[in-house]
Amino acid sequence: ASTCGKTWNDYQYGTKKVFSGKRGKINGAVGKYVREEEEIHGHDVNTGAELSMELRHRLATKDVRFLFGKFDYLSCKRGSCSADCGANAQGRNRLQRGLNYMGHLKRVLPNYEPRYGLYEAGHYHFAAYSSSQFGEWVWNLPVHEEFTRLRGVANDEGQGVEDRKDRLYSLHECEVICVGTEGCKSFAYNANAGSCHLKDMCITPETPVKSSGDDDGYFTFYRPCTATGQVEGEPVVSQDSWSKESVSYQFTTRVVKEEGNPLKGYQDRKRSVGECEALCDDDPKCKSFAFGYGQCFMKDTCVTEYSEVVSEHADVAGFKTYYKPC
Repeated sequence: ASTCGKTWNDYQYGTKKVFSGKRGKINGAVGKYVREEEEIHGHDVNTGAELSMELRHRLATKDVRFLFGKFDYLSCKRGSCSADCGANAQGRNRLQRGLNYMGHLKRVLPNYEPRYGLYEAGHYHFAAYSSSQFGEWVWNLPVHEEFTRLRGVANDEGQGVEDRKDRLYSLHECEVICVGTEGCKSFAYNANAGSCHLKDMCITPETPVKSSGDDDGYFTFYRPCTATGQVEGEPVVSQDSWSKESVSYQFTTRVVKEEGNPLKGYQDRKRSVGECEALCDDDPKCKSFAFGYGQCFMKDTCVTEYSEVVSEHADVAGFKTYYKPC
């Protein structure tokens, strides 16, 4: 901090940004929640100090949880997080800053014990939301499905469903992607390569594996299947259960940029593409939907094969847009 001169405490996400002007007036961009205290304390010269203290006291009364990526340690000089001197005084990466903040809260809030957890990935929101820690906090049940590692790579891997090799993926991320990808029942993964190779093959503990010289350091990870080839625990969707015959859908490589207006989202449980198609068919306004990770979001926009899609590095690149002729 000493190398920052007088700027070491100029951190743009702190309560200092709540106020503007010499008399500590509240910034016009501040939301209603903070402004409730402005109405209580008025506009006198002490508003800034009083409000800052009140916000701290409020935090100590709330059930706030913090979730950090265990591997979110890419230096902010290389990543997209703030890298100025004041920010780096908090830590060199997001994980370090988060853990330092936990210690800070304990120091400035007497008898306050911050609640936080770690998930097995880097800065990746889907891995956070599907982690067992998030599920336990929000729904009091584990959401993330653990896969079993085979002794090596399955001799017969089946057909490829999708390959993810645009960046380094953690094992947890590959599990999440497989669970949310239609037809994926297993995948091949090498921690050093960091790529996910999704497969449609049901694997059992007795499945023969390739010889050690032919596996390139990969292992097959799988979820148990039933005798009919269905992944255990997945709902079986029957055409007879649909309210009307489903229209033939097509899909884009990734979700489209212009999705139109949202109609309804289905996130309460994992759904198949077929279920989401039926839900869209039952809504006269639905013309397309975004699907990924077992979730679907209905849209009112007509999509064609020429619609522009998001880049492969976008946060929502794991979703695809399914559409029917307009």
